[in-house]
Amino acid sequence: MSTTLLYSQDPGGAGVLAPLAARLVATGTAPLTLAVHPLSQPAFARAGVEGQPLETWFETRPVPETALRRWLESLGVTRVICSLSSRYRDLTNCRLVISARAAGIPTLGFMDSWVGFDRFVDDDGRAVYLPDVAGCIDEASRARLVALGMAPGAVRAVGQPRLEEALAVGRRTGNGGTIGVLLVSQPRVLDRSFAGLFETPVPGGRLIDRLAAAFETVERRQPVRVELRPHPKETAGAAPPAPIALDRTGARDVPYRRHDVLVGLTSTMLVEAALAGRIVVRLRVPELDDALEDLDLPFALGLTVRDLDELGPVLAEAVRLAAAGEPPPGQALPDVRRSLDRTAALARAFLVVGADTGRAESSWVS
Repeated sequence: MSTTLLYSQDPGGAGVLAPLAARLVATGTAPLTLAVHPLSQPAFARAGVEGQPLETWFETRPVPETALRRWLESLGVTRVICSLSSRYRDLTNCRLVISARAAGIPTLGFMDSWVGFDRFVDDDGRAVYLPDVAGCIDEASRARLVALGMAPGAVRAVGQPRLEEALAVGRRTGNGGTIGVLLVSQPRVLDRSFAGLFETPVPGGRLIDRLAAAFETVERRQPVRVELRPHPKETAGAAPPAPIALDRTGARDVPYRRHDVLVGLTSTMLVEAALAGRIVVRLRVPELDDALEDLDLPFALGLTVRDLDELGPVLAEAVRLAAAGEPPPGQALPDVRRSLDRTAALARAFLVVGADTGRAESSWVS
């Protein structure tokens, strides 16, 4: 019996694939085999949809292409819907795209963020990991995929379902009490160390040490509770210095429900938080320029730190805004309304049309 394989790898991709899987299962759109990488399992649990762990089929990762080819054949896969994950830590997702192409199986991949387009190219700069059809967040992302070599008719801007969910969370109102601050970490990928962003050496110690000192100053004006959320793909670092603790948010919840201010670089969680009415502080200091690729997001989330000497004043302003229940100035957020509807419409069209982009435009979603 033929089946559509839905494979989710990174947490960001799961933010798209988990709610999509729940919608497709609920509507009985097509026979589905749901394969879930360990990094995606919390998101599928939150969405209330049960996917089979990747370990059901494979003991080690990254999975070789030959094994993926045999897997697709044994399951009778005729379509693949998947996340589009970074190639740096686990090549399984990238190899799945290549293996499906070699087997003549059409692939629909979803780009969940505005950054990290290096995931589509190999070490020689060739865009070998592009799917046949792609869903992305907006027209800016669509243009980048087309520039990498995808046919314009094969890329659709559909939003991002996990970001859409944030719109329903609701802004926290200021009460003058203790303000919750979350440091949202990301792994350093350019140097392949995968060390946490806040472990970056800066004048005066690590970045997290400078942040701890800044929060000691903020605490004198307004009580704060500061927590650090490591990224699942980063290597473990030393325990954070006081007054910073590790984030205690459970796997089934989203961190910004418990926090008023979020601090980070390009994490999609920062965009979620801004859409949910939280105060966001982006660290755009030169010391982080060699940490990640694609540092720019195409909109303003809130406050920005451009020099380490600005840490104290900017964080103090973020805490003040949160305590007062005021929005940050100059914020411009993406429109992610109807993301799940548009994502599901693209998936359903793909299951009918496949990779034949020569069909009428009405066969796709805009």
